[in-house]
Amino acid sequence: MDAQAIIAIFGLMVLGFMVFVIYFILKILQFVIQATNLYKKMVTRQDMMIKLLKDIRGGGNPQNNNDISIMSGDINECQKCGASVTDDSSSPYCGNCGAKLL
Repeated sequence: MDAQAIIAIFGLMVLGFMVFVIYFILKILQFVIQATNLYKKMVTRQDMMIKLLKDIRGGGNPQNNNDISIMSGDINECQKCGASVTDDSSSPYCGNCGAKLL
């Protein structure tokens, strides 16, 4: 083999290595971008879940105060028999068993 052939082979090896390095760097960047987007989606979902939990537990800003009592179970069912009680009921007693509603 003469010197030009060795230089050509060495040049092709260097060029191939450079292409591999560029490909590897691009794959790493693609992974970082996908991980960042996934993290953003996760944070958004966590924020939505926290907002929903606050609304359910009464820590948020529900439209009316009945939402809090219905979700906590104070008005919508009897503590003794478990019968459902309507919100428009003006009686403080359960219509099913007669127990006093809390």
